[in-house]
Amino acid sequence: MFPYQDPNPHAGLSAAEPTAPPHRCVMTQDVKDAVAHLLATHLPGPPVATILQDKLASVRCMEPPHETGFAVPDRTVVYMVSGGGAQTVRLTLEAPSTVVAGHVSVLTPLGATLLGMTRLQRAPLPRADGTVATLVVLGVSDT
Repeated sequence: MFPYQDPNPHAGLSAAEPTAPPHRCVMTQDVKDAVAHLLATHLPGPPVATILQDKLASVRCMEPPHETGFAVPDRTVVYMVSGGGAQTVRLTLEAPSTVVAGHVSVLTPLGATLLGMTRLQRAPLPRADGTVATLVVLGVSDT
């Protein structure tokens, strides 16, 4: 799979367009290991497996405190999808079936896409209907 760079991030994309990790995908080694373990044990289907595999293959690992500002589990992420309103979620390593309201698992298309992103970064977000939207991270915090 080759990296996809959206020439028009606000236009709708077809489902045939490949997904790719956003530039500057960063996480700690322990988060990378945990995501790899989740990927191996939960066997998510496409597009989640593809997104996570691409991110794990291209991630830049950093150690605390240098990795602050990146969307990793147990951080709150404010994001927007294709010009919609701002939304806030807490990223988690939990399986989607055990996630509580206000949290999103990295084993979902949204969680997998958010993983490793930073403020003002954009990435393609696969939708259930087969289209691809543009996701923009507006902020990341520890609270």
